This record gives sequence, structure tokens and C-alpha cells, in this order.
Amino acid sequence: MEELRELAAFAAALREESIPTTARCAAACCVLDTVSAGAGASDDPLVRRATEELLPLYGTGGDAELWGRARSAPLHAAVFLNALASHTLELDDVHTASKTHIGTVVIPAAWGLARRLGVRGPRLVTAVVAGYETAARVGMALGVVSHRKRGFHATGTAGVFGAAAACGNLLGLDEEHMLSALGMAGTQASGVWAFLADGATCKALHPARAAANGLAAAYLARAGMTGPSGILAAEDGGLFAAMTDAPEPCRLNAGLGETWEILRLDRKPYPCCRSTHCAIDGALALRAEHG
Repeated sequence: MEELRELAAFAAALREESIPTTARCAAACCVLDTVSAGAGASDDPLVRRATEELLPLYGTGGDAELWGRARSAPLHAAVFLNALASHTLELDDVHTASKTHIGTVVIPAAWGLARRLGVRGPRLVTAVVAGYETAARVGMALGVVSHRKRGFHATGTAGVFGAAAACGNLLGLDEEHMLSALGMAGTQASGVWAFLADGATCKALHPARAAANGLAAAYLARAGMTGPSGILAAEDGGLFAAMTDAPEPCRLNAGLGETWEILRLDRKPYPCCRSTHCAIDGALALRAEHG
């Protein structure tokens, strides 16, 4: 599928000098916003209990930080737990055209790996932009309405592609290896809305799993494992066939390198689903007008 290959080549080759200042500034704001949301959830009871239960599975020590918790953890654990925390307060950013909360997936993965590699500043921002552009475009290509009506949570299903792209950019993957990383990201894509039926509390598991899986996909691609280049369009097992009735593959590369999806984000004034904010605004306006 040439559109996905073109997106992989873009994510692999992206460098600071090819990103406009507005997009770099937006990425820096996304980092600040996501880290703040994750640190803000550090005292959430479920986040604390999940941390205590899961950390022993990864061993002791580690050189990656858990945001807001003054402790370190192995990289894979920190990426997972920081992504979990970033989604917990429902304050993460929203790319409305794809219905994805990209920051809560891409930034924990990129931040943790950047710290591991000893890079910061412009390199981190570049990787974040690569991740946002990839996740947003995959999310749009999945056909937003149809994908949601099939029961899939795009933050997990599209987000994992963004984490793989960001980490692949930091690891210096070339086009072929990046394409494999995206293929392996897609074969791990998951997350469904079944939790709504009974109010289950596992929604934050979706970005957590996506961030950790994207990190692993990039490392496995560097190790030589290959992922399916037809992960989206394959007749047997492709995500378009499995996850949507209205795929839009042209969205993968439309305006690539010219139209920057990271500039098309909403930030939440209220800690809840972005779709409810209009009702909140309406209620507050009525109260202000009528008492």
C-alpha cells in the first residue's frame, strides 16, 4: 500500500528543519500538556494501585521516570504507566478529525525513549511531530464514524501507529524498517468501547497498551523483525477490512509535509469527554444568564 509506505518514509526522514515553527511550538505545548495531565493523576488511587501491582512484573530499578511520582522504572513500564496516568483525568488533547487522544499515547513513548537515548529538545519535538502526524492520519484513514460505530477506540487503534513512528524516528529507522514498525504496530492495534456498558474503569488501558506496543514495534523493527506492509489494506486481516466500513486511504498522505495535523488539536477546559463540552458550556451560559 503506497500511501502507508509514503507515511512511513515521511516519519523516518522527518527532521527539525523541515517542520514549520508553528508545528514545533505546538509539539512543545503538547509535551507540556500531556506531562502535566500525567503528573496530575499521580495521586489517583487507581493509578497508584496499578503502579504497585505492575512494577514488580518488570523488575526493580530502571532509568525512566514516572511522572509526578519521584521514582523510576524500567522504560517499558514507565511508558505504559505514564500513558495510563495521562488519560486518567480526561484532560488529554483531542485531534477532532480522527477522534484520537494522540498525546497520551505518543508523548509517554517518545519522552521515555528520548531520555533513554540521551536526546532532548529538538529531537524529542521532531519525534513527537512524526507521531502526531502518523496517528492522526491513520485515524482519519480508518473512517472516523464507521470505525467508532464498529466499536473501536481510535486512541488505541490509531495511537499505536503514532507511538511506533515517534520511537522509530528517535531510533533512526529508515523507510523499510519504519514500514515494518507500523505494520507491527497495526497488528497490535486494540481498544473497544465495551467499557461504556457497565462503567468499567479500563479505558486508560487503551493508550497505555498502545504506547508500550508502539515502543516495542520500533525496537523489533530495528532488530530485523518485519511487519506487514499491507496491515491496513490486506484483504485477509487488514485493518480496513476488520475495523471499518468506510476506509479513506487517501487521508494517509494527503497534504503530507504541507498540512500539519498537530496544528488541528483541541485542548479540554473540562476534565471529561470532549463531546460533552458543548452541553457544559450551554449549562454554564444558562446559569449565567438566568441564575
